[in-house]
Amino acid sequence: MIARTAPGTRRAARAPCLAPPLLLLLLLLFLVAAAAVAAAAAAGPPPSSSSSDRPVVLFFGDSLTEFGSRPGGWVLDLTSWYGRRADVVSRGFGGYNSRFLAYVLDQGLDDFSSSLSGGEQQRQRVAAAVVAVGSNDAKVPGAFGPEVGVPLSEYRRNLRALVRRLRARGVAHVVVATPPPADERRRAEIARELAASGQGPSRGLSDRLSERTAAYAEAAREVARAECAEGRRVDGGGGGGGGASCPVVVADLFAAFERLGAAARAGGGGGGGEDEGGGGGGGAPIPPEAAALFVADGLHLSPQGNAVMAAEIKRALRATPLSAEALAPQFPAYYDVDPRRPGEAFAAAFPGGVLPASARALVEEVTAGAAAAAAAEDDEEEEEEEEEQRRRRQRAPACEGGAAPAARCATLVA
Repeated sequence: MIARTAPGTRRAARAPCLAPPLLLLLLLLFLVAAAAVAAAAAAGPPPSSSSSDRPVVLFFGDSLTEFGSRPGGWVLDLTSWYGRRADVVSRGFGGYNSRFLAYVLDQGLDDFSSSLSGGEQQRQRVAAAVVAVGSNDAKVPGAFGPEVGVPLSEYRRNLRALVRRLRARGVAHVVVATPPPADERRRAEIARELAASGQGPSRGLSDRLSERTAAYAEAAREVARAECAEGRRVDGGGGGGGGASCPVVVADLFAAFERLGAAARAGGGGGGGEDEGGGGGGGAPIPPEAAALFVADGLHLSPQGNAVMAAEIKRALRATPLSAEALAPQFPAYYDVDPRRPGEAFAAAFPGGVLPASARALVEEVTAGAAAAAAAEDDEEEEEEEEEQRRRRQRAPACEGGAAPAARCATLVA
């Protein structure tokens, strides 16, 4: 997505308070998320108390992903959610479409291969990836701004290729996020302001239309459904039916934003966060009552909009084995480590209960250094004691020959 704002188009910031209907919907969304956490907790504790494994969860997309790492962003929310259970890596590129992302996807995966000393290879596996692209693909041709839009048929092909490349590279679970709608009214205001100042097309058309974005969101759902069925066939040897978990799932941002918009328009009625991503409506514009989901440009998300995106991404990840609730924390908690025998707790976290050779070498180096330091400290104490004895003898030379009275010797030597 493109964050460019021409001179003279800056507008006053919106009031920070939410419209009451939208506030109610966000509260409902929070309650639904809390219920999902409770359900995960009721299913039982993580599979083990600790593990040496720390999977990587890759977020891959446009400026919604890039800006998600800013304060109040959805990427920071999920980073906190995963804690020490997974490494969250964000690869967001403002202004990119599905065509551009094809140039950089492999590099994002290659970043997690490194070589250790002793000939050992360590590959930090990307276990899950979230692909959030489509907002720029859906840009209206001929509207203001760079022509980053791509035809719907190409978007569908590109997205399918991105998902299949992730799967071919060993990413077990892929979340496809549908593009959310923009604040169409605000984008039209910017278009008219640019046209009036001679910096944009004279027609002053909005560069984002909810009805158009809805078609791209539906294409993303179709790709996810088809790749889910194909993944089940390949992974489980069966068809697209039940059994094996779905390796490709949807985070339906468009439907979530549309529900919030519809509820705000209706004065607080309707659902909010309950739908499981079965598809959105026809793409009605976001109403003014829900404009607080966006920042002043009407395109990028406010903290409230980021909270909606975070909730939908979490919901999708909970349909995989890679949710935060399903993962064990990496390595034992400090209170589970016996300071006298720490190796036992740490070895138990590795497969087979055995420390890797590299870890053993480092532990031996550390313990040998500690032993050497302790021995040096003992030698230093012995030397200090000998020096003290020498000083005492120097202070009382007469005592050695018996020339001084016994009482005086005791005083001199003490």
